[in-house]
Amino acid sequence: MVALEGVCEVSWTFEARVVFSRRCCVLVSPSAMALGSPPEEGTVSVVVRVRPPAPCERERAAHPVLHVVDDNLIVFNPDMPSGPPGSALTTRAPKHPGKDVKFVFDRVFGEGATQDEVFQHTTRGLLDTVLNGYNCSVFAYGATGAGKTYTMVGSESSPGIMYLTMVGLYEKIEAMEERSCEVLVSYQEVYNEQIYDLLEPKGPLNIREDPDKGVIVQGLSFHQPSSAQHLLEMLAEGNKNRTQHPTDANATSSRSHAVFQVRLLVVVLIGI
Repeated sequence: MVALEGVCEVSWTFEARVVFSRRCCVLVSPSAMALGSPPEEGTVSVVVRVRPPAPCERERAAHPVLHVVDDNLIVFNPDMPSGPPGSALTTRAPKHPGKDVKFVFDRVFGEGATQDEVFQHTTRGLLDTVLNGYNCSVFAYGATGAGKTYTMVGSESSPGIMYLTMVGLYEKIEAMEERSCEVLVSYQEVYNEQIYDLLEPKGPLNIREDPDKGVIVQGLSFHQPSSAQHLLEMLAEGNKNRTQHPTDANATSSRSHAVFQVRLLVVVLIGI
C-alpha cells in the first residue's frame, strides 16, 4: 500500500459497556501484529487484563470471581479459590449458577502485569504493520471501572499503551532510511450520539461522506506532535475535556466513547 506516497492510520477506541466482570478489560486488535506480519483480513487478537481489587472490594471479600490460570486461560466464578490471597477478584458471587467457566484468549494478563508488559504483547508488533501501509485498530472494552482508560491512556507516572506505542513509533521513524514520515493525530469522543473534538473543544461535529476520503468527521482537528512526550501532554489535555460522571464502581468514570487516531503520511525518497 506504500508506493511513492502512502497513508496509513491506526485508531484506538476504548470504553464500551458489557463484559463478564468489572475486574477485567478486553483489548481487541489484529492478531498478526503480535507476530510482526501484515494482518490477515478479518483476523483479530483478543487479550484480557485483570485489574487489582479496589479497597472496597478487599473489605467485602467473599468469593473469588476470576482466577488467572496461565497466559491464555481464565476461570470465571471458580468453585474453589486458588492462588495467593488477592490473586483473583473478591466480591459477591454472581447470580447465575455457572461455576468454573473457562475462557481461552490469545493472552491473559493478571493483576500484577505492568503497562509495558501489556504493550509488548499487544501493540508493539503493530508498528511495522502500520509503517508498511496497513490500517490497524486497537480497542478496549469492559464494564465501568474495569481499567480501560488506565490501560489505554494511563497516567503521567504510568503511561498506557497509546503513549508507549507512539514512543516506539517515533523510534522507528527516526531509524527509517530513504523514507520520511509525517505524523498527525486527532482525539474525539462520542457522547449521547454527539461527536466532540477533545483537542479543540467546540460544538458537536457532523459526519460527512467525502468522495475521496470516505466517511469523515467534519471539522475534526488534526495535530502534529513533535515527540512522544508532546503527545502525552496532548492526551492529558484531551482527557481533561472528556465527559466524566462518578459511579459506584469508579469515581472518575468516563461516560463517553473516545477515539484516538494516528495518521501517517509515508513518503519514499527515490534518487536522493
